[in-house]
Amino acid sequence: TSSPAATATAPQDRTPTAQGPLSTPELVQRLRPSVVQILSEAATLDIFGQAVPSQGAGTGFIIDREGHIVTNNHVVVQPDTCDRPAQRITVTLGDGREFRATIVGRDVPTDLAVLRIDATDVTAVTLGDSSALNVGDDVVAIGNALNLPGGPTVTKGVVSAKDRLIEEGQCGVTIPGAIQTDAAINPGNS
Repeated sequence: TSSPAATATAPQDRTPTAQGPLSTPELVQRLRPSVVQILSEAATLDIFGQAVPSQGAGTGFIIDREGHIVTNNHVVVQPDTCDRPAQRITVTLGDGREFRATIVGRDVPTDLAVLRIDATDVTAVTLGDSSALNVGDDVVAIGNALNLPGGPTVTKGVVSAKDRLIEEGQCGVTIPGAIQTDAAINPGNS
């Protein structure tokens, strides 16, 4: 999938040879503070010139202590566009704090975006090495599925395949080397 949240892994305090890998509850506990909810707002004009508000929702994860967040580009653009940024982006941390985010960069062809919030005391995720994954390895997807209240949801599955090519025609998205999983990834997990 192209869900950035699905590719994050926890820091390995316990090695597989010493005490075994982290359990799913341990992994979720470690990653939840780094997973954020993203709401984007825009106003477009209808055929009568009247403002029509729209909202988008998705997931991101904090990658450093400076408040940089990785998400999907389609989460932070106006609906039905590929390149017009939303006018307002709000990030909610796992502890309930809300911040207005700015777009630092976007890459439409790979459907990725980087945001920044002016926050202190944030928990950054440690990224894993996707080249070390094997088909059949357990995976956990943590995200704000369906924009439901109550914080991120968790699904679990396995790596179904590696090196998939995802091509989406509307925006010209091409993601080579994607990891396929059978973990449920719903709208809002992006």
